[in-house]
Amino acid sequence: NDTGRNKITINGLGKWVINRRSTYQYDYFQWVNPGNGGAGGSAGSDVSGKIGVGVNANGVLQLFMVGEDGRLYTNHENAPNENDSWSGWQSIGGVWSSSDGIGVISNISGKLQVFLVGTDGQLYSSLETAPNNYSSWTAWDRLVPGIFPQGDQITGFSNQNGESQLFLVGTNGTLQTTYLTKAGAWVGPVSLGGDWPHTDEIAVAMNPSGKLQVFLEGT
Repeated sequence: NDTGRNKITINGLGKWVINRRSTYQYDYFQWVNPGNGGAGGSAGSDVSGKIGVGVNANGVLQLFMVGEDGRLYTNHENAPNENDSWSGWQSIGGVWSSSDGIGVISNISGKLQVFLVGTDGQLYSSLETAPNNYSSWTAWDRLVPGIFPQGDQITGFSNQNGESQLFLVGTNGTLQTTYLTKAGAWVGPVSLGGDWPHTDEIAVAMNPSGKLQVFLEGT
């Protein structure tokens, strides 16, 4: 019996890697060659919380979860596409709610960047100090003004020009977005309207014209 929702990421071999939570609070994964079935295993965790998944510049998958002590933990493949060989969980700090959604993007410099809403309702971020530097992260920094709900889902995406953009629901139920300019400054948040539960999963895709398209399930 699984608890929590699946996170699906495509790794360097074109395999779909499905990360899901079990009732035993372990992180399980399944890698699937499209059309050829799949195999699975465990990344071996007893941390609790939602799962964030990122892909490093070299194709190494990296997982993020909030531990029972409130700190954010990460675990990565030991090499690209080694789906059954993982580094082990280590803390990258902070104090977070176990209900927090974890946004993960690969920014224009090739570094992974993670985003969470703090216990004070502020949006925070940390990023790798260098591309593929799985264990070295910057100090947590407040990203933009504003207060967001605990347990907010955060979805990040890179625009056609390489700029990073985040989507999350504000305390007033509207969809909010913030984006990183080429000058290195985050702009926003800007309201995109609507009335959404803050626990909504937010799907983002780039259509053939190069525009981002956002999908949510209404109340």
